[in-house]
Amino acid sequence: MSPEQVMSLKDEAEDMAAHVCDKLCRHPREITEQEELDAVCKGCPVDVYVKRVLDTGAEEQGEGG
Repeated sequence: MSPEQVMSLKDEAEDMAAHVCDKLCRHPREITEQEELDAVCKGCPVDVYVKRVLDTGAEEQGEGG
């Protein structure tokens, strides 16, 4: 995978996560304490997915460099 493809994939994953978190998730509207919200977000499947994409992108860039 080219570095441009990796960056594009990372950008798309981050954009998707931002949309889900900002527009669809109920927790930011229900939880006022940042630490409590961070704990909920840590277990979110979207957060897990984005971290996997970012980790994969870092590995891909490491192999190419």
